Amino acid sequence: MAITSSKYTLPIYVLLTFLISWSLWFTSGIFSRPAPAEIRDFPWFIAQLGVFMPSILALLFFSLSGNQKRKVSLAAIFLIFIPVVLLGAWIAAAAPDKILHLNSLHAIIVIIVALWVMVFFSSLNPCQKDLGLEPQSSLKRTGWILLSLLFLPALFLISWVLASFSGGVFTATVLTGNVTKVLWSIILLFAFNLLCAGALGEEIGWRGFVLPRLLEKSSPLRASFILAVIWASWHLPIDIRYGFGLTGAGGIVVRFLWTWPLTIIFTWFYLRSKKSLLVPLLLHASINMLSDFGFSNYEQTISVMFLIQIPVAIILGFRLSGKLPFDSSK
Repeated sequence: MAITSSKYTLPIYVLLTFLISWSLWFTSGIFSRPAPAEIRDFPWFIAQLGVFMPSILALLFFSLSGNQKRKVSLAAIFLIFIPVVLLGAWIAAAAPDKILHLNSLHAIIVIIVALWVMVFFSSLNPCQKDLGLEPQSSLKRTGWILLSLLFLPALFLISWVLASFSGGVFTATVLTGNVTKVLWSIILLFAFNLLCAGALGEEIGWRGFVLPRLLEKSSPLRASFILAVIWASWHLPIDIRYGFGLTGAGGIVVRFLWTWPLTIIFTWFYLRSKKSLLVPLLLHASINMLSDFGFSNYEQTISVMFLIQIPVAIILGFRLSGKLPFDSSK
């Protein structure tokens, strides 16, 4: 029996992902630091290898499946992850203290590699159908790609305005300066966050491997809740050490509360885009990059954004639960 068809495949995958990711994080030495450091040095690089594990292990499991997934999985490992890992090591050797302090050559290559990743996981690559991509009109697919880029940043900006009313302070350090500088900063932050801040490292695993297997036996809503538990639990060492909104046990609770509505939103986008892996990649990168913009009232904004996400997730959850017929073609 192929490993990916066994009933034990998902538990084995989750166990290995947690074990290898956590081992790399602990051995990297980053938890000895008083706070998550901006510096991208070799401890960061080792920890980053742990961040890549959900996706890399998913591709390795696919490569053992004995079907059409093998070809595209091996291609992704050799054409995407090996170049990204080498790029990460190169950046770590320079040890920039901020993403926007990357030298010009590093920055240009980061952007080029990010573009290549987006092309590889888009419908422009016919092999994506072997990872679950279903047919969809070009107009609809383009619409979902654009929406996945803009939806969470738009939600954040609305929350930022609401959170900033009381203090009256509206500042974002990255958005100051001439237009060329601002656009360059946004593109570079997005590209780096796509490659090295969770999006590429996680989404092929969570949405590309785990979610489809959960959907075989569960409704999309139930699958989203299970996936949210896995996704949030994977962050446990980070949240125990540094907190997430709160410190200690409170940070763990906040992580789970934050992840549940977000997972429902990701599931909705993934299914409506006909299982495009590019869409969750863009969603993940677009929300992660916001912490690098230097927004005033950032923590208050995230709290407001969470409150807005709850009714959004409830509405989408009814569609995903089966209480209302879910048709991804609509």
